[in-house]
Amino acid sequence: MAVQYVNTKAEFDNILSTFDGVVLADFFATWCGPCKMLSPILDELAEEVDPTKVKILKIDIDEAQELAQEYGVMSVPTVFVGTNHEIKEGFLGANPKIFYKEKIEQYSTPAPKTACESASEGTCNSACESEN
Repeated sequence: MAVQYVNTKAEFDNILSTFDGVVLADFFATWCGPCKMLSPILDELAEEVDPTKVKILKIDIDEAQELAQEYGVMSVPTVFVGTNHEIKEGFLGANPKIFYKEKIEQYSTPAPKTACESASEGTCNSACESEN
């Protein structure tokens, strides 16, 4: 699937609030050299990921200034990753594709269960009691 361009805050908010997978959002500018280097990396990545689990977005800061301000974008490229309908972390500069793949994998993997969550229903062990 191709990278999706987002032009408004409303469009971005809608994607973030309704998509249940990982969102990778690249804030870029057409005049930015490092952004031009990052673009084909994200295009390749978009073709490799499952579009039902990962969305890769591009936001032109000159077109979506309100959105860039809301997320405190001070330099480009800035890439944010989010899941569970919220942004989790952001990164400055262009990174290699493996960096973004690892971030997608990190946020695609559910958090490990605690000992209490792993315990059989109706039973609780000492690990469970110490968690509560």
